[in-house]
Amino acid sequence: MALQPLYADETRLDESAFNSMRLTSQVAWYHPNEDAVYVSNDDRTPRFLDGMCVVPSVSKALDQKVKFRQGKLNADSFFSIYNKRDGWDDLALQYVEWKKRHAGIMAPANFSGIEVTNVLTNVLFGVNERQFVLQNAPRILNTPYLTMALDTWSGFDVTTDIPIGAEIPTNQGSYSRQTVTLKMDGTHIARYDELDMKPFYHDVWRDNLENIGRRMVKAKAQKVATELETATGVATADWAAYTTDHHTTNPLDAIGTVSDTIVGNDGVVSKAAMHGKTYRDYVSNQNINSIPAAAPETVSQTFGTNSFQTTLPKAGLTAYIDNLMTSTVMVIWDDEALILAQGTTGTARYRDEHHRAEGYYAKDYNTVKIVQSGKIRKLTSTTA
Repeated sequence: MALQPLYADETRLDESAFNSMRLTSQVAWYHPNEDAVYVSNDDRTPRFLDGMCVVPSVSKALDQKVKFRQGKLNADSFFSIYNKRDGWDDLALQYVEWKKRHAGIMAPANFSGIEVTNVLTNVLFGVNERQFVLQNAPRILNTPYLTMALDTWSGFDVTTDIPIGAEIPTNQGSYSRQTVTLKMDGTHIARYDELDMKPFYHDVWRDNLENIGRRMVKAKAQKVATELETATGVATADWAAYTTDHHTTNPLDAIGTVSDTIVGNDGVVSKAAMHGKTYRDYVSNQNINSIPAAAPETVSQTFGTNSFQTTLPKAGLTAYIDNLMTSTVMVIWDDEALILAQGTTGTARYRDEHHRAEGYYAKDYNTVKIVQSGKIRKLTSTTA
């Protein structure tokens, strides 16, 4: 027989206490395996408890944010990113209404659970400013742990032309293991209560919170650029060099040379990364963009941004153009050669009543590593 509440309102009181606990949570954690955001009050160990999942799908939230910035969604539609099953969409709506009635008061204590979630989504996605794409270039492997073991298979060739009656030789493949240890990227901001007691033309606190998101993305993209440029280098010549009536170097020959090496190591060439200058010299080279032809081929060039993803003309590779790369190199690789081990990501809010201050921590556990060095190469001297 199930036990019943002693009083009619007991269940309602328990639900009210649970909602209060959820709303006043001080920490938000990203669960990489579930692609979800949870809140808790434990800033040391990620905890993913029932009823505490605020955003069940970060990828959906990212898509909604893009559509919202493009004007394809109204403000009310954006609440669909919150977990409807556990009532987080209603709690988020209450938070927005509360903010409208209490304009200018930042990070209200009675809605801190929503606030830390909003900060975490900024950490995950960033905001409209200079964009980066290199963070999307590696193969992403999600893990909730601090270390990750990666096994790599090495196969063997069959024996050919075996004579009649001869014994077939025994063959065997092998595995090699390497361990990847995640490291933490982090930042910390704090403010005194007196910040709300002075008039400002800008929302100082919010601007600092949004800066966290932008710079966390930049830090990860910079890690990718740094790791990519540790690949084995192969020299080419300036792709913009021109004499009389033709360019002196064909970029496709250079790409083909390193591609042959990667394929020879059982790789499949699929990706390339470069600075905008290398990309411009590539697409303007007459071996790529046949200007002298009677019906010249048109190759589009993008100058409005220094970071974008495209398909490399004639080479067919997925290209990441980002000015975090050195301007004189192009890195080409197999998708399995470079990994981003992505761990938990979290934000934590704290209150220092003794000093009448509050602050936020943001942390992101990850590491970028070349795990198959034979399947990646760096072309150098691509530009002058």
